[in-house]
Amino acid sequence: MNQKNTDISKTGLNLKLKAIKYCEFASEETNCYTANLYVDEKVFAIVSNDGIGGCDNTYKHPKCKLLRVEHSNKISEINEKLGTIRTAPSKFIPKGLKFDLELWCGEQVTKFLIDKEFKNLLKTKTIIIDGGKCYTIARKWDNNEKFINKLEKQYKGCLILNTLSFEEGVEKYIKYAT
Repeated sequence: MNQKNTDISKTGLNLKLKAIKYCEFASEETNCYTANLYVDEKVFAIVSNDGIGGCDNTYKHPKCKLLRVEHSNKISEINEKLGTIRTAPSKFIPKGLKFDLELWCGEQVTKFLIDKEFKNLLKTKTIIIDGGKCYTIARKWDNNEKFINKLEKQYKGCLILNTLSFEEGVEKYIKYAT
């Protein structure tokens, strides 16, 4: 679960994926989802994947005021700017992949799913990192000194993710929950 999103800040792009709807039962080969893509804080496209292994679909959002050709050109421009980034090299792709809108959307959906999972765990469990591994304790988190002291005594040297900010907690959760 070692998910670190690609930094696109050097491209000058301002992209956001909002209103993500994910369908677990239909996600076979890829994530089945639909979402709204915003460019420069304006709704731009509907991005989706049917979950059976194909590419993402990108359609002009009905509220986008661009003409079809302008929309198509903007997608090309986005992919050109994202293409200046390469993914991390791997054994099978030693030079990494040229980054694009589809890879970026995939990262955003994965981040959405991890964040959602972590939020749900925070509501129902106590999450600790002990000995470099992430564990959940069936007991619901209780933010009082007595409960925290008991945990720290029982799991000496552990890190309690429930005590961290959401951003710090999810970062540690991604790093240690494999």
